[in-house]
Amino acid sequence: MLADVTLFPEDAPALKLPGNLLWTWAAPVSDAPGEQAFPPPLAGQSVRAHLRIREMRGFYNPGVADSSDRYLLEGTLFRAYSQDGKDGAVFSGEPALGQQTRQALYERFLVALGEARAPDEPGRAVLQALLFGDRSYLTDEQTDLFARASLSHSLALSGLHLGFMAGLGWFAARALCLLFPGLMLLMPRGKWAVACGAPLVIAYLWLGGLSPSLLRAALMFACWGVFVLLNRPHPLLDGLCSAVLLLFLANPPIIFDLRLQLSALCVLAIGLTLPAITRLTNRLIPANKARTGATIAPLSGRRLFMQTRGRTLLRGAFTLICISASIQVVLTPIQAHVFNQATPWFVLNL
Repeated sequence: MLADVTLFPEDAPALKLPGNLLWTWAAPVSDAPGEQAFPPPLAGQSVRAHLRIREMRGFYNPGVADSSDRYLLEGTLFRAYSQDGKDGAVFSGEPALGQQTRQALYERFLVALGEARAPDEPGRAVLQALLFGDRSYLTDEQTDLFARASLSHSLALSGLHLGFMAGLGWFAARALCLLFPGLMLLMPRGKWAVACGAPLVIAYLWLGGLSPSLLRAALMFACWGVFVLLNRPHPLLDGLCSAVLLLFLANPPIIFDLRLQLSALCVLAIGLTLPAITRLTNRLIPANKARTGATIAPLSGRRLFMQTRGRTLLRGAFTLICISASIQVVLTPIQAHVFNQATPWFVLNL
């Protein structure tokens, strides 16, 4: 994505391009493991290249979502294509803060990983996409397989992946409170989960290259965390509405962005169905059934502990299945309307 583009046409004065330029740049890739034929450009650098500028247009595919609409909403009005080094691209300038460190870490990761396109190790290319957001090593067959399995969203760094980071923060908070129970006298374990998850979310946000989807998800996490710390009764819904409002105030056309709509609907489905799912879980799988009535006498301490932990895992699994199903119920009609397809394999999202 190029900003502040200046054109230098032949036999004409320089012209400032109104809007950003989306440049699809196919660079040669080295066959050696961990080596690149051309240093990749980094955010903050400048480039001078010979490009044919076109107006932003999507592919002619009536009845489905038009990619050009999304770019136009972001202020990207033009696009260009180049390959095989015919553009004569020359990069200059210093990258933005932290970009060189991230690129150095990525290059070390490539060397340690080996050949990402190895036919017997297809997971390597997926790992690069999940950690660094680089999907250039994925084959067309892999991408098509993810699409038919309704798992394409797992390759695009978004709130799903930040949720894993926040989940690691929750586990870290549990471990800290087990080791140092006195911490819970300072504030509840739920607030410690927010405090432990925030650094992990920030680190993954940087690792993923500060993509717009990750930034939106991080804003939702921040709003939710603030309301948790403020003891609001409905932090998830309050955080969602606050994040969407802030995004709208910063950029009003973003309300028409399909990616934001899908993300907000996912969180909304969780926030609206979670109370009912929790009540259903408590009714079907009581938390401490082994401790009630006359059943406590014949149970040993170890057996009681195992039974309680088993019920906890069962309750968690049942809640996860119900929440995932509710998200799919909400999103399937939209996917069918926008993309003209709906797959029966959405259960793989579990």
